Amino acid sequence: MSVATSTSQRSFKQFALGSALMLGFALGACAPAEEEGASDTPSVYSGKATTGSAPLSDAEVLFDIGGQSFRAVTDAAGTFSVDFGNILGSAPPYIAGTLYKDGYLIQTINLSNSNGRVRGSDLLTTGPLGSQDVAILNPASSGPLYRITHLGDQNFTGSANSQLQVSSSGTRINVRLGPISKAQVAQYPAGLCLVLDVRGLENVAQPTRITLNSQSQNMNASASDGSFSRQSYCFTDVYSGDASRFNTLIIESGNNSSGTDYDDFEFINVTGSFSTAQPPRVFRIDAGDSSTWVADQAVSFDTVDATIYDSYPAQIDWSFGDDSPVLSVRNLDPVTHAYSKTGTFTVKAVARDASDQVLAQATLNLQIQPKHIAGASVGTITRASDNSLEISGRTDFKPINIRVTWPDGTVDEQYNVSTDTYTFKSASTAYEAGQISTLLYFNDTSLSPIRNYTAPARR
Repeated sequence: MSVATSTSQRSFKQFALGSALMLGFALGACAPAEEEGASDTPSVYSGKATTGSAPLSDAEVLFDIGGQSFRAVTDAAGTFSVDFGNILGSAPPYIAGTLYKDGYLIQTINLSNSNGRVRGSDLLTTGPLGSQDVAILNPASSGPLYRITHLGDQNFTGSANSQLQVSSSGTRINVRLGPISKAQVAQYPAGLCLVLDVRGLENVAQPTRITLNSQSQNMNASASDGSFSRQSYCFTDVYSGDASRFNTLIIESGNNSSGTDYDDFEFINVTGSFSTAQPPRVFRIDAGDSSTWVADQAVSFDTVDATIYDSYPAQIDWSFGDDSPVLSVRNLDPVTHAYSKTGTFTVKAVARDASDQVLAQATLNLQIQPKHIAGASVGTITRASDNSLEISGRTDFKPINIRVTWPDGTVDEQYNVSTDTYTFKSASTAYEAGQISTLLYFNDTSLSPIRNYTAPARR
């Protein structure tokens, strides 16, 4: 294909940089920025490449036009000159090339071509690759897919938006992305954006599509005057950390409804970069059945429905709302916590990445109930000589608090009962036979089952 000439068979040193990934967003404007760069010789394009304020040496400036490659290498001062010779007479009014050096962001160079004279910015600025950058690999070489590519069936009229630089490579291109780590997916959970400069792309019956793995999008029409337009498409279906699953990029030319005429267009400098945006996340806490929310009993907490899992958080910090210390776990396993008091507590889970940035958080309110005291004595109820009621029994737990509720709702309580037996006598003598009184044991966190007592006949 036209993007792969022998001169592009150079080592792609980014792969030797370990976790530092390759290729970022190309810098600079897509249409010619300034009417500069014109030399005394109309067919010569001259300029200077820098990184920050420093000159960029040993970088390649490359243009492919009409089956020929025109290149220059920047010198120690970052300067270069490219002589297009007589090719400009048959070249389109806008031409594009690239500034390329291993370990740096690749920049698209846009030039205007009028009457055999080229113009464009004479200052090209780039910077080093970042951890968010991902390689788009040229299938015909070991380097990146940055040279110009023409897709279509070569059936076009040569109108302004169809004056193209190179011959068609077919109607479809299928390439792989460079390695993507789990750490990258964790750091950039919003997904991967693919950027390319495009010209000659029209809206046809069957639109041109760009696809990453299982996700596909319609591409936008480019500028009608034949200049290059910067386009960006973002995807969330990204594989990571598995050498057997490659991330595959497909660009396929659109066609008319009968599939007999394909759109001819060109693109250059396909780059990939993870989005730094932080999207909303699905993240909530599960504490199981509320019947387990009992004092002095371990409650299990987990995070569920969590798209955060795809982002590999470094830790989750749990706070339980009861003044206990924050519990930090380095995995996504459930945690347990026991409450020593009854009441309402707010549980909070905070997921953080390796740099301690918050990825997501969730809260849950729990109503902790007293636990039941098993084996409380049955006791007895009797009618006193004055027709008051008496409830008595043995204490199974000492010390303990005991509460009696009489038939009219009057409550009597005894606190910290430490004797072997207890007796409650009602103040009222008006209770009738068959009316119900209740008794239970209780403390700050525990509660016995309620015992019912039926009033005996009056004397």
